Amino acid sequence: MQEANPTTDFNADFYKEIFHEYIPFNKFLGFRLSHVAPEYSEVLIPFREEFIGDPRLGRLHGGVLMVAMDSGQGVAAMTTIDMLRDKIATLDLRIDYLAPAGREEVVVASKVHKSGSRVVFVSSVAYHPSAPEVILAEGRGVFSVKRR
Repeated sequence: MQEANPTTDFNADFYKEIFHEYIPFNKFLGFRLSHVAPEYSEVLIPFREEFIGDPRLGRLHGGVLMVAMDSGQGVAAMTTIDMLRDKIATLDLRIDYLAPAGREEVVVASKVHKSGSRVVFVSSVAYHPSAPEVILAEGRGVFSVKRR
């Protein structure tokens, strides 16, 4: 694994490697970290029939969005810590579902609002790339940080 310290440099490939290769759950679900920058990430949720929560209408299960928000917010939060020494964990997540997600890819964009000495506050929006103006869900996460 490549080394990165956000206090001195930023290497997007480092975070993509962690997301894709070292977190088996992301790989299992097929999530892709399509963009990462300091305090920001975008996760792409592929459409899969197994992700359908309402078979009558072909709507995405809300839990898929929640998991993607947790993953995306976690990566955005990771960009604010020393990945070689600090530890981070999800403390709290909340999500507001605003519109149904259909049978297509979904993007979850996450942004850090504050990175403190003990917690990081992050928000996310989910949307279809074909209609980015229609927000499917909004979420907020709080992450515990143990800095060394």
